[in-house]
Amino acid sequence: MAQIIRLSNVDQTDTPELFPLQSAIVIDPAGKSLVEVPGGELLLNADYNRDGEDLVLENEDGTKAIIQNYFAMDPKPDLATADGAVIIPKVAMALVGPLAPGQYAQADPQANAGSPVGEITNMSGTVQITRKSGVAETIEVGAKIFEGDVIATKGTATAALVFIDGTSMSIAESARLVIDELVYNPGASKASFNLVQGAFAFVSGSIAKEGSNAMTVQTPVATIGIRGTKATIQADQSSNTVKVILLPEADGSIGTISIKTASGETFLTQPFQAGSSSSKFDAPQDLGTYTKEQVQQEFGATLSNMPSQETVNQSVSKQQAAAAAAENAAADAEAGEEKGEGKGEGKG
Repeated sequence: MAQIIRLSNVDQTDTPELFPLQSAIVIDPAGKSLVEVPGGELLLNADYNRDGEDLVLENEDGTKAIIQNYFAMDPKPDLATADGAVIIPKVAMALVGPLAPGQYAQADPQANAGSPVGEITNMSGTVQITRKSGVAETIEVGAKIFEGDVIATKGTATAALVFIDGTSMSIAESARLVIDELVYNPGASKASFNLVQGAFAFVSGSIAKEGSNAMTVQTPVATIGIRGTKATIQADQSSNTVKVILLPEADGSIGTISIKTASGETFLTQPFQAGSSSSKFDAPQDLGTYTKEQVQQEFGATLSNMPSQETVNQSVSKQQAAAAAAENAAADAEAGEEKGEGKGEGKG
């Protein structure tokens, strides 16, 4: 049950109109597996913060939702809007960061980050990455991308990325994208992203060609499966709708995209075919075929920021060479340790 209370840290006796009171929605999620968060777009737009065991969602206008004892719950509940957009616990935890942000990053910025899985190849404006450590960085071109990163394009900022498997991506303005998982191991690769809000275009790399479930994009209202293709995906929080358009690649080839909810699944298999979902609990819709002009009108700016094939090739070559060198160095270090242990045992 939600309770609305008023928050104020100032005395408003004389000039109440100068200090409008802020609203706080306090929610007790006890015993629930799905918790509705009032406030329209609050769930999708808010900054996610931790206050003791409470999860605090706060918009720029000061509106707050407080989910009591969220972090003490096991399992934690899904959070949903009244219209059926859902933020699962894994995404909420990624957005809020660790218990003590930066606790290991202070000692080593790359500690516990693992190996990089991609890099920023182009950008404009202010692009921020919140690392798995909880440290937020305002980045520049060349910045490395790691599993667990939350990429946010602030205001009108945009970013172009290339991943180690050859997947390229253009992220539009005012977007938040979580790099859930990316494992590049030919034959056993997988990738999972979570688009909380905003839009991006992509051309999939080798991972998406390994199977129908090898590459997925989670959104608040649908799960999108990608099989070797180019597409645009837009998560519009104002209309609570995700729209996907399947596009032909440069050579004219077409892959397959699935849009899946709890109530059904739609497949996109034709050039410029579009589909959408407005609730995780309702069946997705086939929107038919868009014209090139319609695609250009809606996604032209995002598509124009896609990395060139030359940029993709150069980035992938560099990333894979660095990964191979790191793997060889780790193997040499392990072999050296084993050799040293063997000498020590011999002396005994």
